[in-house]
Parts: sequence; C-alpha cells; structure tokens
Amino acid sequence: HVSGIRPFHMAHALPFRQAQLQVAKLLHKRVIVGHALANDLKALLLSHPRHLMRDTALYPPFQQQRTLTRRSRKLRALADELLG
Repeated sequence: HVSGIRPFHMAHALPFRQAQLQVAKLLHKRVIVGHALANDLKALLLSHPRHLMRDTALYPPFQQQRTLTRRSRKLRALADELLG
C-alpha cells in the first residue's frame, strides 16, 4: 500500500479514533463528492449511505469502455482529459 505518508508526517497527528469521529461527524447526513470514495471510507473504517455519495469513479460517462465491463479511470487521467 503506497500513500506517501511517512512517520514524520504523523508526529503531531490526531489519534486515529479522534480523527475518525471528526470525519464521521462532518459527513453525517451530507452528500459527499470524490473519486473512489469507497477507498477513503474503508481507510477510515466508516460507511456512508450510497444515496449521499457522488463518486466520479462510478459515473458511467467517466468510465473506460471495455468489451463486457466498465472500468473506472484514474483521477489523473480524468483531470488531464477534462481540465487540460
């Protein structure tokens, strides 16, 4: 698993449980927008109602067409295509 986070980044970080509770409070009953949201929620051991999620990785026009399946595209590829 590669995140780019190193031990020195965590020296003054909130304890996991405290951060998790703060994020859960922020997200409660709100629509969240992002790319591959399930990965972020999984890392925080949180869940969120599907009807309150807008995930660009799951939005069909942004997915790659394959012969039988659709596959989500990387955020970098979407940004390059749509934002230049």
